[in-house]
Amino acid sequence: MVQKGLNSTGKVGSAEALLPSNEPVLRLARLIGRQIAREQFERQDSRERKLIRQKSSKPT
Repeated sequence: MVQKGLNSTGKVGSAEALLPSNEPVLRLARLIGRQIAREQFERQDSRERKLIRQKSSKPT
């Protein structure tokens, strides 16, 4: 017997338990995740460029 909210493995939220109606939510979640990753990358890249500029502008 499978309890309500659980799939055949007894786990909640596994891929087997996903319904087709969740697809728009999953697409949005992936989009948000990609956007967060892109922003983190851009911030890191900006910090690195700033450090390079600071090092090159220091008199030696």
